[in-house]
Amino acid sequence: MKKASLILVALLLLVGVSLSAEGKWTNWGEGIMYPLYKVGDADATAGWGPVGWGAGTDAAIYQEWHFAFDGDNFGYEAMLNFNGEDTAVSLHHFNVYFQPFDMLKVTMGAPRINDYRWTSFIEGNDGYGRVNNGTYGAVVQVMPVEGLSVGALVYVPNMDPALATSTVEWDKAFGFGASYSMMNVGTFYAQARLDSEFFNVGVDITALEGVGLGAYFGYDWTDGADSMRVIASAKAGLGPVNLALDAGLQTNQGTAADTLVFGADVDAKYPLSDMWTVGATVGYDNGLGLVGGGAGTPGVGFSLFPYVKAGFGDSSLTLGFIYASGYDAHDSVATADAVIALPIMYVISF
Repeated sequence: MKKASLILVALLLLVGVSLSAEGKWTNWGEGIMYPLYKVGDADATAGWGPVGWGAGTDAAIYQEWHFAFDGDNFGYEAMLNFNGEDTAVSLHHFNVYFQPFDMLKVTMGAPRINDYRWTSFIEGNDGYGRVNNGTYGAVVQVMPVEGLSVGALVYVPNMDPALATSTVEWDKAFGFGASYSMMNVGTFYAQARLDSEFFNVGVDITALEGVGLGAYFGYDWTDGADSMRVIASAKAGLGPVNLALDAGLQTNQGTAADTLVFGADVDAKYPLSDMWTVGATVGYDNGLGLVGGGAGTPGVGFSLFPYVKAGFGDSSLTLGFIYASGYDAHDSVATADAVIALPIMYVISF
């Protein structure tokens, strides 16, 4: 807990500096607690989510707190993870940035870079990688014209906890990314990282009112274990009902053969008042990892998630019930135990 105390003290000092400077201080946090979480007949440990969440702890919890300050030409951010039965605090990513010109931005520390990352329309289906996700290094981004961003990243070898037992040569400690947004057309993404040996591209099409279309291609050649993923994504909304679909092909993702992947998510909401909303999410997934619509349930099979949500500006508190059938996508014969859970989810933002 001594490390956690030092982290919190450092953040409080940053808050003090921010409040005395001209700029915008923001904060958001989110988390899930499960008073009940059962996989078949087995209960989760300590009432906090499934075993293995967060740093591999037996009594893991899912909590994230994010702090950021944006000044005129500089800023910083940090995200804390709370893991384990003793709520041990880890600093997931952090960085400072300087932007002396509108077209140039330099970021140093251990940043999370989302600028060049395609994501599915289905909430919770975010397994498409980041060119940097909290590894130590520096990022230089150039925005020469409106809508275009190009980034170059250099990492510090052996400082990435995931690579602690291996050596990364300097000629591989690089990453690159680019994005281009066209008004009323869409956004194009591309990124690559040499030490992790992957690259991917994606596009979001926004030209059709009320309809979203997307596509993704990713290739990973880490240690010669080539894998590929091709995804087509679509969404549409009709009043309080939103529908999202993902379909594609992936290879060498837990199976020696090619796997057709498919996921669907239907979310219907009905506002009872300015504060209260009732809704339900129904989903199906055969291996994309999105069952539960971002509610943290396993990414297998059919899911049902009715809920009640209280909104407070940009913050919210959600209570619900989750059922997931537990179909195992990597073996068309086997079925896993069903999941039954009662989640309490919060988002706080100011």
